[in-house]
Amino acid sequence: MSIPEEDKAIFERIEKLAYARGYVKGVREAVRRILLRIGTAKFGERGPSVAAALDTISDVYRLEDLAAGVLAADSWDDLLRSK
Repeated sequence: MSIPEEDKAIFERIEKLAYARGYVKGVREAVRRILLRIGTAKFGERGPSVAAALDTISDVYRLEDLAAGVLAADSWDDLLRSK
């Protein structure tokens, strides 16, 4: 059984979109892990509220800003209050 060309094109677009979403999800998780690692090194273990707050952030750029903000922040709370 042969798949019509128009259906192949749709499947290819779906496959590319799924790949792109998976890539972004992987980048987001990597940045979140780095943020947790450097934050824990500077501020100590995070509490459940910190973990919950970080879990709600889906914007990769926001997570990157938080990771950079570890240098200037004095605590997890201070970091999470930063804009």
